[in-house]
Amino acid sequence: MKPSVKYKYFILLGLFCLMASLPLPAPAAEMAEVIDDLISEADRNPTDAKARKNAGMAYLYLARLVGDNPARIVFGTMADFHLDVAAHLDPDDDATLEGLAETSILLMAPYKAANVYERLVARQTDPAEGRYLVPLHTCYQWLRDPWRGVDFYREQLDRMPDWPQMKFLLATLLLDQDRSEAMDILEELYDAPSTPPGLKATIRTAVQGGL
Repeated sequence: MKPSVKYKYFILLGLFCLMASLPLPAPAAEMAEVIDDLISEADRNPTDAKARKNAGMAYLYLARLVGDNPARIVFGTMADFHLDVAAHLDPDDDATLEGLAETSILLMAPYKAANVYERLVARQTDPAEGRYLVPLHTCYQWLRDPWRGVDFYREQLDRMPDWPQMKFLLATLLLDQDRSEAMDILEELYDAPSTPPGLKATIRTAVQGGL
């Protein structure tokens, strides 16, 4: 290990011990060294998207591991930095964007998280896919900006009209903005043969409950 790397290694090792409040166990020492290697690789190759991504994911792993420990923000900030660079270097890598979105939420940055999830949703081509819709919808609620969500959902429905989950989420945002349109969307969605049975059941329950 190079002398310049040792300093970072011992910082990581110390943070492992701080968050565990235990002596230096061998597994923690080994993990710290692995993570340090990933971070050092990014330092040596700052324009390598994969190296930046790996470093960001390593910091994100640490942020998850520490829980409510104050070190979580430090790790989260470093994860955000590396994943942001990786996303610029390789804009097409979904895994990088997923990590960046999670880091944004960890750092209480819903606007950035919404931006990233919008990029991921806009790439989806299967109308049965709803992988990123719930966290994106949560970001809109967190931001208290339903019209941003309405605009984005309409854009996606223009692109892919037969997207049941998207129509349902659009209707939920419109309930307080234009209830009549929201109910029309729900009725159309409920009557459509392509709407999944589970979603129909959700609509029926919501309507029966008075929304």
